[in-house]
Amino acid sequence: MEKVEQATAEKKQKFIELEEVMKKVKDTEDKVAALNAELEGAKENKRKVEEVAEACQKKLEMAERLVNGLADENVRWTNSVEELKKNLDLQVGNALLAASFVS
Repeated sequence: MEKVEQATAEKKQKFIELEEVMKKVKDTEDKVAALNAELEGAKENKRKVEEVAEACQKKLEMAERLVNGLADENVRWTNSVEELKKNLDLQVGNALLAASFVS
């Protein structure tokens, strides 16, 4: 009878140890699940940041093209202003010449 009681006591002790180990396993699994969820969140955040960076890069390229195009327009407009100034100086003479032909 003593062996049965001893075996029963040992069985209870082992069940208590098993419950402790199972609790540690569950805690570890919960931590792993939380870390996996955090990892997924970080991956999603990374994807969003990469999309924003790509959009910014496209805007920057478009802005550079616009600035380069406007630089070319600046040269063209500067030449046009110079031509108009020359024509303005000649306008009085052209008007007198035209008036002389008309009269």
